[in-house]
Amino acid sequence: MLNTFFVVLDNMIVLCVCMFFGFIAYKARILDDITNAGLSRILLTISLPCTIIISMQKPFTSELLAEGLIALFSFGVVVLFGAFFGHILAKFLKVGITDSGVWVTSLMLPNTVYMGYPIIQAVFGGEALFYASMAVVLFNVFAFSLGIKFITAGNKAENVSLKALLTNKAILATILGLIMFLFSIKLPSPIYNGISLVGSTTTPISMLIIGSLLARGKVSEIFSDWKIYVLTAAKLIVLPIITFFVFRNFIKNETLLGIIVILSAMPVATIVAIFAKQYEVNAELASKIVFISTILCVFTIPLISLLL
Repeated sequence: MLNTFFVVLDNMIVLCVCMFFGFIAYKARILDDITNAGLSRILLTISLPCTIIISMQKPFTSELLAEGLIALFSFGVVVLFGAFFGHILAKFLKVGITDSGVWVTSLMLPNTVYMGYPIIQAVFGGEALFYASMAVVLFNVFAFSLGIKFITAGNKAENVSLKALLTNKAILATILGLIMFLFSIKLPSPIYNGISLVGSTTTPISMLIIGSLLARGKVSEIFSDWKIYVLTAAKLIVLPIITFFVFRNFIKNETLLGIIVILSAMPVATIVAIFAKQYEVNAELASKIVFISTILCVFTIPLISLLL
């Protein structure tokens, strides 16, 4: 448990430093809304797909495939339940229709890549990263289909067609990554390193955007909305506890169960704020939720690990 705490703390400091530079850059007018829009497009169409492809670079075995499919569908259920939970919570607290989409996607989409991967690796070892990669396959599909649909519902609804879904860069990268895994296709070292290098920009770009979005409002207002703390408690505590007690009856592999629970306990995904910015919803609210949930997960994840 102590090891988990320090891994989370270390990643939290890294993310906060990146967000701080984004915050300062916006205040200093180095970043602006036009620049952020361009960075968002780079993130969603180039760097994130590269990250997905690299995560799926594993040699094929039937056992890995079977357990990977369990991780895939189990975490898919968690993501869908998170959306349902967010909808119920938004209704109960009478969140306005414009902001309800942010609430639903915040409960639906955990930060699996930027926070989840390093914590999974530290707690369960490097081999566990494959299960984490498989678990987020449906996450990517849902994020770029239902996630976009939900977050734009209270504003200008975005109709996500099947064609748009199949041509989405992140989903195409997921399909390509799965094909390479199934046929044990290993990228040549220079290509692998090049894609990995581009993918490594995903986290800093997203954090710079989040920091700059936070700089648009008053710092005192970031922590002033009590409803955000209710949402954060639901995301970081209630949802992973429910996940544990439901899936412990179905997943016999303790490591696999632990991975699903830990991933469900991650803070709100930065892509929620990116979507909010891209589709002109309430990007400031989404950024506050991402920021506060990331801060508080330092304390909640070690508590959740006591279940395992």
